[in-house]
Amino acid sequence: MRKKIQETIRGKIESVRHKMIFPEKELRFSVIENDTFQGKFSFEAENHMQIRGIVSCPNSHVTCLNPGFDGRRIRIPFEYRSEGMTEGSEEEGYFVITSNIGEFLYPYHAVIRKNYTHTSIGWIKTLNDFTNLAKLNWPEALALFSSGSFSQIFHKGEERELALYR
Repeated sequence: MRKKIQETIRGKIESVRHKMIFPEKELRFSVIENDTFQGKFSFEAENHMQIRGIVSCPNSHVTCLNPGFDGRRIRIPFEYRSEGMTEGSEEEGYFVITSNIGEFLYPYHAVIRKNYTHTSIGWIKTLNDFTNLAKLNWPEALALFSSGSFSQIFHKGEERELALYR
């Protein structure tokens, strides 16, 4: 790798261009507010040749857990931390893959969501959803009301309701 970089600095550039194959055009994932998402992505060279290099990401929310790689089919684990981000936020970025066959950018798209509770009638995202659950299944609604995740259904503008709940 070092030799390739030095040759590139001196102006000696190979004319053969290799391609990197990714299973998906873009990596898409969702992350719960103020939580950490652990994911991974994979890639390989077009002609199944051995590739080695490193992966990085300029975004401070993303950490590549094992940035160095060497092999034919590569899997890169990463973490995405969503602290300070709120539901509905979206972020686009890219991973930089620097390898012996070239440099590639792999885009990602992250969507931030709340940690809603799934019940017998579906996801409880609003107070209206909760009242419908209470009408149909009182014991389940009572268990949800007593749980720590109930406060997730309050949105901006419902500060009074959240204070009454607490």
